[in-house]
Amino acid sequence: MTEKRQIVVKAYFLVRNKDKVLVHKVLSNRRENDMVRPPGGHVEYGEYSADTVKREAKEEMGIGLANLKLLGTLENIFRDPGGELHHEIVFVYKADLKSKLAYKSGRIHCKELDGREFDMFWVSIEKIKNGKVKLVPKGMDSFIGKI
Repeated sequence: MTEKRQIVVKAYFLVRNKDKVLVHKVLSNRRENDMVRPPGGHVEYGEYSADTVKREAKEEMGIGLANLKLLGTLENIFRDPGGELHHEIVFVYKADLKSKLAYKSGRIHCKELDGREFDMFWVSIEKIKNGKVKLVPKGMDSFIGKI
């Protein structure tokens, strides 16, 4: 097993809808199937993290963001099921979706640039707090009370 020895920078945003938060299942086949995470992704070189979350929302969901606010950062070091070590710095934002229809929908169909399709959905904050739903990256749940 070869270690990457690279720190990855990511930016995610939390959207609240009454007592729920917007998430999607983790797409990587190298991760556990029971994990969810908020929308967002990798910060590209020369891109501010705030611009990352705006770009990701537009690219994947086709929806703009409003009221973007940085909540904080977290550092995550973990091994995937294959044993590979990962190290990431994560910027965490809160945001509102510009589409009011998205708040009424149970699912938001999304598409990655590589063509993979997936759905964002609303999950109960209570299920995250009591551990029935595993929100990643580790420490992301600490920001739920700030949205």
